[in-house]
Amino acid sequence: MAKYLPSTQALQCFDAVAELLSVTRASQRLNMTQSAVSRQIAGLEAGLEVQLFRREKQRLFLTERGRAYWEEVRELLRRLHNASQKLQGKVSGRIRLGVEPAIASRWLVPRLAAFKQRHPELDIELLTDMETLYHEADSYDIAILYGLGSWPDLEAEFLMEDTLVAVCAPALLQQFGQITQRRDALRFPLLHHTSKPSSSGAWLKAAGLAEHEIDALPGSRLQSFSLIEQVAAEGLGLAILPDYFVAAEIQEGKLVLACEESLPCEERYFVVRPKRFGEDLAVNAVKQWLLGL
Repeated sequence: MAKYLPSTQALQCFDAVAELLSVTRASQRLNMTQSAVSRQIAGLEAGLEVQLFRREKQRLFLTERGRAYWEEVRELLRRLHNASQKLQGKVSGRIRLGVEPAIASRWLVPRLAAFKQRHPELDIELLTDMETLYHEADSYDIAILYGLGSWPDLEAEFLMEDTLVAVCAPALLQQFGQITQRRDALRFPLLHHTSKPSSSGAWLKAAGLAEHEIDALPGSRLQSFSLIEQVAAEGLGLAILPDYFVAAEIQEGKLVLACEESLPCEERYFVVRPKRFGEDLAVNAVKQWLLGL
């Protein structure tokens, strides 16, 4: 076989299609027509004499050899992008940042304007699907994960503690009084967090209640922090929520602290990135910004 060296454009098309598993979405990202992207992929496969993709029931998948090639190509394009940025003396591009919805809406988004002022040529794509975030590290360049700081194939740096606070509407606090011990929360109508890990469950376990005792308690049961916060603001119960999530509501007076004592959680937030990715100037700029917040 004669030596074949793919064009940069062909490799960029392959990288986009391999990541998105969609020629349509890849063409939109690259500002090319679908037919142009398809021609680049077909030319690449012909030049390499290797099938990179397969179709099953109108869905696109990487072949085993295609995935191995993608890992090499992705790193090659990253290094090329880095070299160009170093030469130009600027950081630019699009970074995929994985983050849980609650952290994104209440902690990260209010800070993005400051990031854009510092790095006007860097674009952030927020990925907030929980299943993808914790099980598909290939889907992001950098992420904020919640846990103990140990994930296979991920480099992790501590970002911040997760601290729970008991909050309610001002009128409810006047009615039931200040909480001096965590178990005093039982005086209030409780708003139970049903997702795992459960914020309300963590508070009640710290107060000495067993799982079956918590399950038997009365009170509304809600899945998301957003719903719990809204219901609490309406005066319908005591909420146990992360301090970052209710900071604005406390400042505005919609909610008040029902207990002076907070509850630090064992698990914390970390900035992570896949170990197999080489150094990237744009990703490093995002990481340093996050760690400096």
